[in-house]
Amino acid sequence: MEERIFDFSPIMDFLNGFISIIESIAEWVINAVLTVVWSGFYFVFDGFLTMIAGVISIIDVSTILTNLVANWGGISPQVAWLINQTGIPQGLEIIGGAYLIRMCLNLIPGSVTRI
Repeated sequence: MEERIFDFSPIMDFLNGFISIIESIAEWVINAVLTVVWSGFYFVFDGFLTMIAGVISIIDVSTILTNLVANWGGISPQVAWLINQTGIPQGLEIIGGAYLIRMCLNLIPGSVTRI
């Protein structure tokens, strides 16, 4: 009896090529889906920021700033130097930013942030 040796390399080459084509198609589809989702999130976020910029631009603070500058303009240079050296403006800015962030975080419902 004679032994027959089968050569499976053409079949394996075909299967490996077919699998690499399937991988390429899957990678292309996943990249396309992620691009669409990312573009959607960007569109919503950009619209939200545009709306916020519009609301902020409506607020007229020019008279308030003019009054503040007029009030602070009357202090002596020594007191102004002391205020700047102690970091009071930076501290007030940090506290104001913290309050603003806290108020924005309070807008998020608790059910979204709890796991």
